[in-house]
Amino acid sequence: MLAVGCDMKSIGISVRAATEGDAKAIASLVVALGYSADEKIVRERLSRLVGRSDYLVAVAQSDGGEICGWLQAHSSEALESGSRVEIVGLVRDRQ
Repeated sequence: MLAVGCDMKSIGISVRAATEGDAKAIASLVVALGYSADEKIVRERLSRLVGRSDYLVAVAQSDGGEICGWLQAHSSEALESGSRVEIVGLVRDRQ
């Protein structure tokens, strides 16, 4: 199972598991990169991923409560290398 436990309080950022309530902020960050993203679609995708033991979706949150980044990773088994975790999405706010 993938877990979130990183706390970067010294720089005013904490990392936590994403929830469906983060869909609007995540969609906004995706749009800032130039991709098409709709809050409803992101929420639906999050609902399929949250709680799965083979996926992690985490958000970086400022002390002020703003979502300033997100990461998606999944674990898998590969014939050539065994167990691995791959980051499939990593976005941060430009600010």
